[in-house]
Amino acid sequence: MSSSDNQRPRKYTEEEIFTLLCSLNTHIDDIRKEFEADKKSGVAYASHVLSKAIGNDRTPASVRAKIDHLWREAGPSNGMDAKQHADLIYLTGAWTRTLPSLDALYPDMLERIASASKSQNK
Repeated sequence: MSSSDNQRPRKYTEEEIFTLLCSLNTHIDDIRKEFEADKKSGVAYASHVLSKAIGNDRTPASVRAKIDHLWREAGPSNGMDAKQHADLIYLTGAWTRTLPSLDALYPDMLERIASASKSQNK
């Protein structure tokens, strides 16, 4: 067993989180279509697309785990949305409704995502 086999996965950087969430929003129409057609293949499709966008040897499994972590830590804490697990992210993207506490983890991240989205739509 090599020493790299014993290493824990690298922690995501703030820039990787930003890239992940911006890419999710950029590709949300295709991700939503795949997810609505078949949840399992939609999550796999999203994870594949987003891992490629991030680069840095991030795997689809790592992306799925990070999205689940973001949902648990920054998603809605009550109401119907909280019960939907991370499904809502694959349907609507990363916005205030889906990740209302994101700025508590990453200050100004929602504003950065909104600004990036506005500049893409120009």
